[in-house]
Amino acid sequence: MRPIDRTVWYVESHLNQAVSLDDVADIAGVSKFALTRTFLNKTGQTVLAYARARRLTEAAKSLQRGAPCILDVALSVGYASHEAFSRAFRDHFGLSPVEVRYERRPLSLTEAIDMSNDPSRPTLSPRFEDLKAFKIAGFSRRFSMQNTAGIPALWQSFGEHIGSIPGEVSGAAYGVCYNADRDSFDYLCGVEVRSASDLPQEFAALELPSNRYAIFHHGGHVTDIHAIMRTIFSDWLPASGQKAAEAALFERYGREFDPRTGAGGFDVYLPLKV
Repeated sequence: MRPIDRTVWYVESHLNQAVSLDDVADIAGVSKFALTRTFLNKTGQTVLAYARARRLTEAAKSLQRGAPCILDVALSVGYASHEAFSRAFRDHFGLSPVEVRYERRPLSLTEAIDMSNDPSRPTLSPRFEDLKAFKIAGFSRRFSMQNTAGIPALWQSFGEHIGSIPGEVSGAAYGVCYNADRDSFDYLCGVEVRSASDLPQEFAALELPSNRYAIFHHGGHVTDIHAIMRTIFSDWLPASGQKAAEAALFERYGREFDPRTGAGGFDVYLPLKV
């Protein structure tokens, strides 16, 4: 499943542009032929058909929410003109963008494939560190525990702002899980900021209090995050004698992480009771 996981991650992280099979196969680490066959067998559609359907689905959702400008929607999902977008949209849904925006017609949408079913159990050996309080600001959305497939797209939307956020502390990005209950949690992708007072209206801000953390480094691809989290809570934590604190857990992506490919590694910070 690893090539498929990487394929889905790449598509979901690049919903604002058309992707090529060459690029996807390179990220997946297999040949174009092998990727096409594997993806088709597992999902019932080709890689490029899935990518096209996902881009048009996100465009349709924007139109259903009342997006005022069809050209802006077209550009946001990688179409260079109103005409090209409208033609692709009608070919896919059988309706024009105008009909969907104003008449709220029902559509058959293609949702993101869930990548969280990787059964692997990596070996973990954390280090421990005490951190002072700091602020994270970015985009936040609530996800169900059973479906986190929308997180790469949230990162894609936020990534366009990195480097131009008021008070931004450069060097790393963070994915913060907080307000969790049995069924769902809030996820904030963001950067550290010195102050939350001058942030754009669409931004959310969260202060992480000072705490002791177990820090798990993983040098592989970002799609391994599901296996890392599963191993932390199912294997490492019960055997460690430690107890998790009622605080936010977060991922840290440093300069070595490549947001285009998902490679370079990351750290998971688990807050501990002291």
